[in-house]
Amino acid sequence: MTSTTTTELLVHEETDPKIPQILVSRNSESSIRIRAAGPGSDPSVCANWMSMWREVGMDHQSHFVPDYEGKTLDFIGRAREELSYQTFLAEDDDGNVVGSASCQVWTGPQPTSTAVAASGGAKIGTMWAVFVKPEHRRKGVASRLVEHCIEHWRTTGCSRAVLLFASEEGRRVYERLGFRPGPMLAHDTSESDRLFDNQDGGEVLRTETGQYRIVEEPKTEFDLLLAHHFRRCVVVSGEDPLSFYPDVIADTTKFIKDARKRLGFRAFAAYGESGEVVGSVCCQVWEGPFPMVLTESALKFGSIWGLYLRPETVQSELIGAALLKRCVGYLKSIGCHKVITLCPNEKTEAIFKNHASFHSSNAMTLDINADHHVLDNIHDCTLAEGATRQMVDQLRCFSGVSHMSDRQLGWLTTANHNQLQALHIEEEIEAEVVRLQKESGTFVDPKDNWFTHNVTKLGRGFDLKKLSENPTLLAEKFDRLAPKYNEWTLGNRSKVESWVVEMNSRLQQLPVTTHIFDICCGTGLMGQLLRICGFRGVLSGFDISPGMLGVARRRRCYDYLQTADANRGFSFPRGTADVILCSGAMELLEVGPVINEFARLLKKGGELWVSFQADTGEGNSSSTSYQNVEGITREELERVLEMSNFDLVLIELCPDAFWTPSPLLDGTLLPVPTILSVACVRDCIAVPFTRRATRARSQIGSAGEEEEAEAANVRTLSDLRGRERHYSDEDDDEEEGGSGGRGGGGGFGSGFTLLPPPKEPFPCSHLPAKFNACL
Repeated sequence: MTSTTTTELLVHEETDPKIPQILVSRNSESSIRIRAAGPGSDPSVCANWMSMWREVGMDHQSHFVPDYEGKTLDFIGRAREELSYQTFLAEDDDGNVVGSASCQVWTGPQPTSTAVAASGGAKIGTMWAVFVKPEHRRKGVASRLVEHCIEHWRTTGCSRAVLLFASEEGRRVYERLGFRPGPMLAHDTSESDRLFDNQDGGEVLRTETGQYRIVEEPKTEFDLLLAHHFRRCVVVSGEDPLSFYPDVIADTTKFIKDARKRLGFRAFAAYGESGEVVGSVCCQVWEGPFPMVLTESALKFGSIWGLYLRPETVQSELIGAALLKRCVGYLKSIGCHKVITLCPNEKTEAIFKNHASFHSSNAMTLDINADHHVLDNIHDCTLAEGATRQMVDQLRCFSGVSHMSDRQLGWLTTANHNQLQALHIEEEIEAEVVRLQKESGTFVDPKDNWFTHNVTKLGRGFDLKKLSENPTLLAEKFDRLAPKYNEWTLGNRSKVESWVVEMNSRLQQLPVTTHIFDICCGTGLMGQLLRICGFRGVLSGFDISPGMLGVARRRRCYDYLQTADANRGFSFPRGTADVILCSGAMELLEVGPVINEFARLLKKGGELWVSFQADTGEGNSSSTSYQNVEGITREELERVLEMSNFDLVLIELCPDAFWTPSPLLDGTLLPVPTILSVACVRDCIAVPFTRRATRARSQIGSAGEEEEAEAANVRTLSDLRGRERHYSDEDDDEEEGGSGGRGGGGGFGSGFTLLPPPKEPFPCSHLPAKFNACL
């Protein structure tokens, strides 16, 4: 069971007026509290900073500069004034500091191109000196320190965070909190001579199409051109030019002037035969967002930035390689052990890796606000693919939907039969939608389609458990199914859509800032349905299959789509989502770890809407057991949710949420009973699950309870007793279906107000015929 966590508001004991009241969490089992601290804690930060370096081998006094403590204190003082610096301390009941973390706004080792401090643009956060004393490690203290840093970044307006160096042990902590590998590359200068032996060592680069001069540019008059080149690098990388603040050129030249004075700055340029500049690059001693306390003989970094190559230049990669060689050679000559660079785009990264032997470093990044990547889809008037303005205008003639926005009507005109049935719209409106689809050639007959034509062959199925253990094969399987997935859901008579419409009433009064994660969203059928019903918040979809997401993208109902394997977690911080939907997919996922990840992603009070194939306990084996899928009992579900700190709000059993082709290959369908549930995340720390490929019942209860559950669930279809089943993952296109493992492809929920359970069981016979026209 989980330990009890209490939360209290405390004011830091120091009188520094800049420190507001903050949320301090205390874990009663470990008796460790995390709090924000002011300048009085700086000596503790210094001590922990030194301890970190000593643990990685810098344990001799000669490794450190003489006044390392003074340098650290000076750095913290400047960062506190200029970069929103904040210390978080971990303390035991006696007030002893057992750990600390320092966080701030990013600065260096290259100019910032977009609006940062003064102009209110998106900022980047960073963190250093995350240290916990050995006797208090592996108790969640480091995770809680990092979570407080993430919250501080949010309050200071950071949309992204960068960690330049993460130890192997630290990476495990950061990955659990949503960090993912970052875009930083590194090069060991001890390898430079060997790597560049075959390259031209002079100032002239000879290529098949001509020759270029590679020269150092020491003149300050060249700085203005370097600043413009750096700006163009960022534009090529996809940055919106409108996001540049007015003084970006002046500030870049100021950065260069300062680096030239303090950090050994050098610039190199490439000139064509006619004397025009076709490329440039900058380099210097690295100065990053934490205090450097080591002597240069112990550790010295160089930094390369601003590699610009004129787009129309032939042999640009060779020119880039020649420029990088000059930088690396110079940085090595001044004693740099390693050279690092932050690559802005894939083309630049390829030049660094393929021509200069840079490699990925152990940097990590975090998307602090998912909305940073979200398109402004709410105000986009683009209709769903397949819908036309003429179709929308014709549908608006009906009073029952005249209140809907154009985009809602666009989604409605492309809705399939299951969606239309779930919406309970008036018969004449449904008939008009069907007529419009037939007229445009997009109508799919629920009784005459690819699924119904191949239902016998689809009964062969495949081993879903084996397939789920290989993410690549799983993604490829659903990639192939994606073009036919609409017909698959129609053929399996999915009723999950009706449940989603019923649950939509929980969203009616929520603000437009409500953020929903549609996990395993498939082709976006449920996202489309929610938009038709009037959901106007932010909708993000995730699926392991790029093919599925391609279809979902064409529906134009999602603000953000990302390819993601739910079993590996998501690159978003704790408390990002208000609602998580996951329907028809849990049979393909590692139940315990995934539910635990959902708890991490949800805000306090957020809701999880999730479905599971059910073990009804009536003595009948699962309809999909021949595909190595077994249902879950209500008791097992309640235990899994309890272990991940969810309170069960609603639980309903639908005896035939969808139908699966019979393994008897006789063309019939078997009903698949499904548990549809809503759970609310509690405000406490979840028990960590060991990530392993196992079903829910192997992660709950005692050993005896597990054996009992196993004995109760290991059953086969009576019609298949004595028959040997052969599973194949090499089925042809006509065998892609199987049980699908995804039902209707989605479920849904809200994260703010807990409404009482519906008065009548699922499926409801009376659903609202009118929808909230919010868009």
